Amino acid sequence: MLAKVISAFIFALISAYLGYHGLHGQRGYYVWQEKKQILSQLELKEKRLLHKLHALRVKVSLLQENIDPDLMEQYMWLLFRNIDPKKKVILYP
Repeated sequence: MLAKVISAFIFALISAYLGYHGLHGQRGYYVWQEKKQILSQLELKEKRLLHKLHALRVKVSLLQENIDPDLMEQYMWLLFRNIDPKKKVILYP
């Protein structure tokens, strides 16, 4: 009888130990959820960076073959805040 109680107690301790580490351990459920969230954030960041890269490639392709005068004027305005005095500039807030 005592052996059954001791073995049941040891089994309960082992189950509690494995259950705790299954939830809170290095490879437990909570760590897995946290890594899953970090992965989704990194995938979103990658998506934004790929979109930005595509936009930059479009701008570079415009500059490589034939320089667009309007695009160069925009760049001049952004870099030097200088524009032809004959033109009017409308700034949006």
